[in-house]
Amino acid sequence: MPTKYKANHIRRLHEEAQARCNNLLDVLNVPTTFRSDFIEVNGCEIRMAVDDFKSVLSEIRRLK
Repeated sequence: MPTKYKANHIRRLHEEAQARCNNLLDVLNVPTTFRSDFIEVNGCEIRMAVDDFKSVLSEIRRLK
């Protein structure tokens, strides 16, 4: 049986998930004009973006 939640709560989770996913994708963005076999990435930024996205996913997972 579905559980009812406040619409504002679900909207906030949706917006947070979307924003954090976009941030993660931005950190991993490869320019379309890039013509090399190697790309420099900032591992610290990637880890932070992944952890941030993971935290909102954990909050969503707690929904019943």
